[in-house]
Amino acid sequence: MFKKILPIIFVTLLALILIGIKVYPTLKSKYMAEENVISKDAGSPAKENTQHIDQVKESEFPFAMKAEEDFARKYPTQFEIVKKMYFSWDYIRNAQGVFEYGDESKGEVAHITFHLDLAKMSNKADYVKTKNGKVVEEINLLYKDGIAIRQKPNQGLFTKDTDMNKQNHYLSLFNDVVINSEWYTLIYNNYPDWSYKEGNQFGMPVYQIEG
Repeated sequence: MFKKILPIIFVTLLALILIGIKVYPTLKSKYMAEENVISKDAGSPAKENTQHIDQVKESEFPFAMKAEEDFARKYPTQFEIVKKMYFSWDYIRNAQGVFEYGDESKGEVAHITFHLDLAKMSNKADYVKTKNGKVVEEINLLYKDGIAIRQKPNQGLFTKDTDMNKQNHYLSLFNDVVINSEWYTLIYNNYPDWSYKEGNQFGMPVYQIEG
């Protein structure tokens, strides 16, 4: 069953990613204007990222070889979509949703509800795991103003973390597969094999990938 629903999950998640990319095309420039001025050598992947909201990502797209960069230049429009997926946080102001995944053979299902606001750098998420219909794990997360509060109600546990070095971790916790996934690798470096058109999903404009 899990294998059967995987293509549906992929299409849904890819659509969610591309929605953010399509709907907020000017958001990147807004954030760029508010960031620090980039030094002349900031383009090197080895340098600290000062231009993207996701501070874990490199300043420039990380081509593995020069041949890949040359190939991307031949398909600038398609590569731009790939790059927007890679630097997805730059094109998402806020996102909220509900999704599930699991293993039917084991009777396990994880249900996640999240509300992410990258403008305010906050994330609220609820994770509930069930097995054969019974709740076996529950985690409530609230990350706001650099403070992460996690609760495990069924275990009576409560933690508070103020480590700013973990900001990216808490912003993407439980929602990473939607807002910062690695699906871009499926269309990267194989530009002749796919095309795109603009359409609508979930009542919002998106790029629809075909190929």
